Amino acid sequence: MKKIVSLLLAMMMLAMSAFALAELPEPEFDPIAEAPYEIYTVVEYTIEAIQADLVCTISANADKTEFWMECNFYGDDQAIHAVLNEGADLENDLENAFTLDQDKTGFMKGDAPAIFKVALDQDIWLPIGE
Repeated sequence: MKKIVSLLLAMMMLAMSAFALAELPEPEFDPIAEAPYEIYTVVEYTIEAIQADLVCTISANADKTEFWMECNFYGDDQAIHAVLNEGADLENDLENAFTLDQDKTGFMKGDAPAIFKVALDQDIWLPIGE
């Protein structure tokens, strides 16, 4: 009986992963397959002020408090590392919700928190390397 339950659970997890893959846009970058990152998602985002469309691959640790984002912005590869601040208020104080300690080009500081929030809100995460 335990084997049947384990098999059913494994099949459900595979089906959920397949469903999540179907829901995500095609990534332009592979997720970061090294510690502490265990899961990833793909986010489509438009920078409204300049009508620039991005497809961002976001790798995260298991508790979704540390993030690595990569995307292409007008021909430049963007790489942003961020940490979700403890007690962050994503609804009312997004600007101070994350600490960005790496921004490859320096152009994403204003938009990166909103992109991370989209990833957290859509909540479709897949395991890295499976």
